[in-house]
Formats: sequence, structure tokens, C-alpha cells
Amino acid sequence: MTPFGNYLEQLRRKRGLQQQQLAEGVGINACYISGMEGGRKNPASKEVLNRIIKVLDLSTEEVETFWLRVEQSKRSIKIPQETSAKEFELISELWKKLGSLSEPQIHIISAALKITTTRGGQ
Repeated sequence: MTPFGNYLEQLRRKRGLQQQQLAEGVGINACYISGMEGGRKNPASKEVLNRIIKVLDLSTEEVETFWLRVEQSKRSIKIPQETSAKEFELISELWKKLGSLSEPQIHIISAALKITTTRGGQ
């Protein structure tokens, strides 16, 4: 599952809707809702996602979390032009391990990324 899939399912269930009901309200196939919730499908187009937001009648806070979860669930990410060689090496190492990281490893990596540094890496 993806962060978006988990959140979409949580929102839908909170509103007491079945996948078919949400799909009909949005104007898409229920198997696409199932695919997104299960992480087998990428989040839909922005137009469809906006219709989901409307059908689920999300609060401002829920909408913010919704878009965050969409961003977190992208399967392809463009590497910025200014990425250093060391960052490329790190990305490569991490890529090889995706799908097999333990919870402690994820926690450590996440904590390390939250360390703030001054200009020049000090």
C-alpha cells in the first residue's frame, strides 16, 4: 500500500462509502478506486483527485493531507539538476534497498534527513 492508498481508504470508510459508491460519485470505475487504495495504481489525474475531494467533502486539513499523500506516493521522481555526485550515490544505494528496509532503518534515515545544517554542510 501507499500513503495515498491508505489515506484514501481511511477517508472513504470514515464517510461510510463503499468503493463502488465513491467511484460512481467521481465518475470512474470502482476497480480504479480499488487499485489506488491497494497501491497497484498511481493516484489519478488532478481532475479526478479534485472530484474525489469534492465527493468526500474533505475539510481544509484533510485536503492538505490528501495532497501530501499524493506527493508521497509518486512512483517516479525527477532528480533535481543541482544534485551532487554523492547524492546520486546515496539515491542509488537507497533505491537498491527499497522494499526491504526495516522500520529501524527507515526511522534512522528519516531522522538523519531532519538534521539541519548550515551552508556548506557544517
